[in-house]
Amino acid sequence: MKTLKARSMQGLILFDIDGTLLRPGDLAHQQSLVDSVRAVYGIEPSLEGVPLGGMLDSQIVRLALEKYQVPAGDIGDGLPSVMEQMGRRYLELLGDDDRRSWLLPGVDELLARTAPGFTLGVLTGNASGVARAKLMAAGIDHYFSFGAFGDSADHRHELVPVAIEQAEQKLGTVHQAGDVVIVGDTPRDIEAARESGASVIAVATGRYPVEELSQLDPDLVLSDLSEVENVYQALAKLTAR
Repeated sequence: MKTLKARSMQGLILFDIDGTLLRPGDLAHQQSLVDSVRAVYGIEPSLEGVPLGGMLDSQIVRLALEKYQVPAGDIGDGLPSVMEQMGRRYLELLGDDDRRSWLLPGVDELLARTAPGFTLGVLTGNASGVARAKLMAAGIDHYFSFGAFGDSADHRHELVPVAIEQAEQKLGTVHQAGDVVIVGDTPRDIEAARESGASVIAVATGRYPVEELSQLDPDLVLSDLSEVENVYQALAKLTAR
């Protein structure tokens, strides 16, 4: 007989990285993508005209290669290798760089406040190796034992069930989409929440201002995460539904 697992009483909070936890504009990340595409496909890709905000690294690679009429089958065959190489190349470019100064206002305090009462994970478009290196360089990797990454799905909203599954595998916590709050800085974070049944807090610390994010009707819009106790109470309210 199959044993039914109890639903976790903790809400699952999924943080985006670039523009949410860390300031955006990581040129080493972009360079790792370009170098890895060149190594696998023999093409010097241009990211000009390719949307970056809220996109998965796998989507960015596909769009960049489509500009060169690379067949879809060839893109799919080489994509796992690109994602793997991106992590290694990013570590090379990062070197000993300390990214603690890249933490956005309130982030360190908010993670310390929420870690005891919530299940924390990341939901990011970064390839997994890149994401883990960023979190480690910023000194916040110990808050996140799991995540859903830009090499885990084809579309951002598909990362939510991946994160739920990872939470169960890594921590034994069982969640439903209604227990989940995405914290992100782009319209695509809001869209991913709506398409997956999660709640969403939008924060204007990336490329999009409060006014533009508000038009997409997230559950809450903030200029940043510096009012830690207010953010904590908002998370508690959204996960208590």
